[in-house]
Amino acid sequence: MFSTLCRHGVFLVRQLVWCGILLPAMGQKVVPLKLQTEKLLFADSVYRAAIVQNDTVQLAEAAYLYGKIYNAAGDYLTSQRFFFRALGKLEPRGDSYELGRLYHRLYIIENEQQHYKEAYQYARLSMDVFQRIKSEKGLMRSYNALADLHAYGLPRIEQKENKSSFYDSTLHYFRKAEQIAYKRKDSLAIAVTSNYLGFYLWNVRKSPLAIPYMETALAIYTKLAKDAIRISIMLQLASVYTTLNRPNQAWSLLREAQQLSESSQVQEHIQLQLLEQTYIAYYQNAHNWKRAFEHAQKLAKLEKNVLMADREGAVSRLNVEYDLEKKENLLKTQKKELILRSKILTIQQWFIGAVLVLVAVSGTLCVFFFRLNRKYKRISDQNVVLVKEQNHRVKNNLQVISSLLSLQSNRLEDATARKAVEESKLRVSAMAILHRRLYDGDKLATVKLAEFITELVESVLLTFGFSTAEIEYTIDPIELPADQAMPIGLIVNELITNTCKYAFMNHPNPVLQISCCQQANRIVLSVSDNGPGFLPSFQNEKVSSVRTFGLRLIQMQVEQLQGVYQFTAHAGSQFRMEFKC
Repeated sequence: MFSTLCRHGVFLVRQLVWCGILLPAMGQKVVPLKLQTEKLLFADSVYRAAIVQNDTVQLAEAAYLYGKIYNAAGDYLTSQRFFFRALGKLEPRGDSYELGRLYHRLYIIENEQQHYKEAYQYARLSMDVFQRIKSEKGLMRSYNALADLHAYGLPRIEQKENKSSFYDSTLHYFRKAEQIAYKRKDSLAIAVTSNYLGFYLWNVRKSPLAIPYMETALAIYTKLAKDAIRISIMLQLASVYTTLNRPNQAWSLLREAQQLSESSQVQEHIQLQLLEQTYIAYYQNAHNWKRAFEHAQKLAKLEKNVLMADREGAVSRLNVEYDLEKKENLLKTQKKELILRSKILTIQQWFIGAVLVLVAVSGTLCVFFFRLNRKYKRISDQNVVLVKEQNHRVKNNLQVISSLLSLQSNRLEDATARKAVEESKLRVSAMAILHRRLYDGDKLATVKLAEFITELVESVLLTFGFSTAEIEYTIDPIELPADQAMPIGLIVNELITNTCKYAFMNHPNPVLQISCCQQANRIVLSVSDNGPGFLPSFQNEKVSSVRTFGLRLIQMQVEQLQGVYQFTAHAGSQFRMEFKC
């Protein structure tokens, strides 16, 4: 009820102020909360010492102290600027307690501005750093921060049907922080965790169990003379007593908190807002609407002071920061210029010497490479002549072998022997075609499979008198090296020869189908005809046992390619081979 009434009251006053119905008194200037002079002087001393010593860590510490001071005054913009400046100096140095502490401060700023996603990211970064450096003190801070976010911030931005998960996470992190505090026997840490637990149990769970936790925290902070946090806890307890209709206890704590705030030199923006909010709730609960409205006006004025301070003071603060940074950069630049000039002179001397050496070396290398190029050109010309001569001799040798086989065939009277010699001549012809494709083409190492197979098939068909046979080619544009093309040529030669001898003989309409395709890293070759097929006794499983020279040659070439093959008989016969390319 307290938080709801406060929100409605503050919203009403904000609307009246923004619409111009409620204005500050005539001539009254809006001023920001005062900065804490002693802390500013201390931060200045740390900054000056860091500049003299050129100490990056101390510069980061000075920026951190400035950020804390402006954060306490409610100037989030300036506070974040200093914190980010410190972050730029600490992050490159790796994990440290100071880095985790800085992430925690950035969490506080984002959380106070209700930027809960950003606050959660900084809280997690803080916890990760403290876990890596094993800092129990730092982990207590991070656990309390994550508990606070799961209690208040994250449920507002995450739409979850089961809100108990937030409750479980909150208690999980609170208990972890509490365990470390009691383990270390750290009274201040116990007070912090008790305060967080009490505040959560009341504001979220509305449990009276919050009162003992708050009283424990208040007793410890009173003993330690921590006035600022004492005021906050008193105001929290006053809110609890107001809601529980215990006005006397609430009024006593309210007056004590106000007196302590007025006597203390530390007046933080959030604390003053909380004081006015507590007064509003107290007077609304007592039905004293006039006094509630007066305190609502004070609350609106405080919030407007912060907004005006951010707008009016931003330029002057940025000018001060700019001047300080400019002087710092000027000194560094002058030092760098002196060092750079001396380095440039040295580099210029080395550069001139290096250029002279390079000119001499380049001249020598030019002469050397010119002579070397002439020598290699002569060798290259000789190699071209030798290759042409070698190819010519291979071509002639193949032609001689083919001619000898033709002469031998003409002298033989036995038809079987003559047929065997003719088949050998076709095999030589296959090798001659491959040789011509390799060395007469534009590439010496590979052959285009489609052209090679086409020429080979047509040559065999022409030899057997089947040049008019219908041929269906389905061959992918594949290029293979000679050591793979040669076995394929011999296999295709044997298959077409057998087709002409056994399948097309006395066939009225011979048809030959040849396909070769690449599937991933494998090549599949298929040769089929429309002949009568195999004899019934010639089954697929007995092919490997047939001892004819042609089939043994096919089997040897397939093994050389490390492939597999099979013969099948449907409407005709089919050979299928598959090997890795």
